[in-house]
Amino acid sequence: MGKLEALKDSMDEEDDEEVGESEEADVIENLRESGSGKRYEDTSFPASKSALYRSSTIVPEYDMGVGEIKWMRPHELARDPTYFNDGSAGAGNVVKGRLDDAWLLGAMAAVAAHPSNLIENLFTSEPGDFNNYGIYTCRFYINGEWQEIVTDTRLPCTPLPPGAEPPAGAACGHVPLYGRGVDINEFWVPLLEKAYAKLHGTYEALSGGSVGEALVDLTGGSTARICLEEARVEAMVGDGRLWDRLRRYLRWQYILAAGVPLNAACSLVGLREVSGFRLVRVRSPWGAAAAWTGDWSDASPRWEDYPEVLAAISAGGSSAQLGGGGGGGGGGVDAVGGGPWRRDGGDGTFWMAWEDFVARFTHVYVCRVFPDGAGFRQYCVHGEWAGDAMGLAAAPAAAAARSGGGGDAVAESLRRTTMVDVQPDGDPFWFNNPQYRLTVDKPTEVLISLMQQDRRSASYLRENHGVGFEVLRARRRGGSGAAAAAAPHARVWERRAEDVVTDSARASFAPARPEREVAKAGVTLDPRLAYVVVPTCAELGREGKFTLRVFAQSDVVMEPVPETHTLYLRGTWDRTSERDTAGGPLRLPEEAPSGSGGGGGGGGKEGRGVRNNPKWCQNPQFWLRIPDGAAYDSVDVKLVLRRVADGPGGGGGGARGGKPPKVRARAGVARQHCAAEHHLIAGFLCRARASAAQLV
Repeated sequence: MGKLEALKDSMDEEDDEEVGESEEADVIENLRESGSGKRYEDTSFPASKSALYRSSTIVPEYDMGVGEIKWMRPHELARDPTYFNDGSAGAGNVVKGRLDDAWLLGAMAAVAAHPSNLIENLFTSEPGDFNNYGIYTCRFYINGEWQEIVTDTRLPCTPLPPGAEPPAGAACGHVPLYGRGVDINEFWVPLLEKAYAKLHGTYEALSGGSVGEALVDLTGGSTARICLEEARVEAMVGDGRLWDRLRRYLRWQYILAAGVPLNAACSLVGLREVSGFRLVRVRSPWGAAAAWTGDWSDASPRWEDYPEVLAAISAGGSSAQLGGGGGGGGGGVDAVGGGPWRRDGGDGTFWMAWEDFVARFTHVYVCRVFPDGAGFRQYCVHGEWAGDAMGLAAAPAAAAARSGGGGDAVAESLRRTTMVDVQPDGDPFWFNNPQYRLTVDKPTEVLISLMQQDRRSASYLRENHGVGFEVLRARRRGGSGAAAAAAPHARVWERRAEDVVTDSARASFAPARPEREVAKAGVTLDPRLAYVVVPTCAELGREGKFTLRVFAQSDVVMEPVPETHTLYLRGTWDRTSERDTAGGPLRLPEEAPSGSGGGGGGGGKEGRGVRNNPKWCQNPQFWLRIPDGAAYDSVDVKLVLRRVADGPGGGGGGARGGKPPKVRARAGVARQHCAAEHHLIAGFLCRARASAAQLV
């Protein structure tokens, strides 16, 4: 099981920041002592093709014909370089270069539009260090942890096309090759992108991606994607539920980014309902060329036709509206600080009708952020599906019966002919999955998020896999209080429908396709119970790492359930002249009276009895005992009996041709609570699992 980290009050960032700050401080100190006046050069991410491309000999198609690439510092490109230049025209707007990075630039611009200075918080250096010493530090939230990236300020640049005018404030005829700001003096865009490229190995590694994944990497929040083309979402548009939902998200200061198929996102920063019109305020970071020109755009005659709407919109929303309240009529929400809006104001925002918004954009990304000071605690577990700790999402036993198990007749036969609780198992692999136990001291609402390991690497961008999780209620042991949580060996062995509290598929906007993150908000935990979160992968045998996060405003105890021990034992039922190990069940149904028409086998007719089977002892038998010195006096054991070959003499051999057969989830399962003494266990292919003591 993976390492457990309980993180409170945001992410306990002090240690991470000290690492980055210490590295940068050491570099600056060395530069000062040298007296050379030189700026820092990062040898681990050099100014060469190795930083640009995955292969030094293969240039990607997007950079074909680019010509000479020159690496330049901010002070060589602009007259007054700075991270942020809020007072300039076009501040915060971005320009896409040759790289397919619109997904990243759109997410960066959406974070920059948030009123809590989230984008500024990604730069942990002193403001003047990047100019004076050529070094800076950025941080990103990767796999559940904030990582500091220290690098130099050399940027890949290309000459302007012949005859093109240099941007205002430019110091030369070159511009950054990839993402940059409209204001050439504003360098947060290319510097943040370079640090992100170093994190993933090369700039080429940033070619193609997801706006939602980038929002998480930049904020540490949790993201969901609303597909406006799905039937259920179209229904929410029609009855007003989506409008109301987005209004709440803006009041809660979530980041909203509206996307189009080309993955170029705009920020949704305001919703207003005035005189019966529902209007959406959108911030396009792509400049005037991407601005809306239809109804309620800056040049639309609608403003003259409805002067009362212009007056209400121009007044803007108040800061009180931003933090709460809302609903109904002429009220509004404005996520751009509540300032007034002016037509042709040059702030990069425009208005459009709600109907046009849902028709023009294909999806909306919702990023829940948990800023410092909001009282949120984050609990984070790093785990993995590997080895025995791999299972599928649970499948009902009824489905297994339909696949050939015989349904209720099989279950009845098992109950009649055995001495323990044996049942058809819908999925004998489910309990293999990692499990995590949650307990609280008072009623607590939590958000649960499951993230796959970051799929982006220096060599390739893999596809996301189908993942999910379930939350099950369990009996709480050991008295009351968070410190008296259930015994650590209390694994959930069977998934009972009545114990399932919720799962990731029940989220308001659960993804229809595999996403890196799945999450469920609004899960209320009862202090009288314990809860077990079970992360699952859609593919049996699929290995991978994950991060499980729980966000809450109260204390939560989160503990991994220890791994179980596994034994695989093989046997055969043989019936030959030399041996007979096909003894049959412990008890057999009484023979039907002559002429009754009853058949043999399990189930039988009501009222028929059973008799002991004298040949039962000839079945294969296995000893199962708890060794001396075990940590616990008792242990839970689960036995899974699976047939691996059919037909006469089919014993333990493989299928035709020597290949192992494909086995459906048709398993007899016995679960017993064993005391610390010897037990005689009979089985064919027996998988025994125990929580805290080795089985021999």
